[in-house]
Amino acid sequence: MSYNVDTNTNEVNVVNKRIVHNELAHEMYELTINGNVLKVTDVHPFYVRKSESSKDYDWIEAKNLKV
Repeated sequence: MSYNVDTNTNEVNVVNKRIVHNELAHEMYELTINGNVLKVTDVHPFYVRKSESSKDYDWIEAKNLKV
């Protein structure tokens, strides 16, 4: 899932742009998802289900992910 800033909508697309932040301004996280390691900033958004019983999804910053 990706967020299109031009249309203000969520879309199923391949992410084609990398945004580079000043790492000194953000805490870095290393997440392992299905065996793949992602290095992201604390504010990197992930599109996740709101709860186990919910069918609704929302954008959550990496620092707020629950494992």
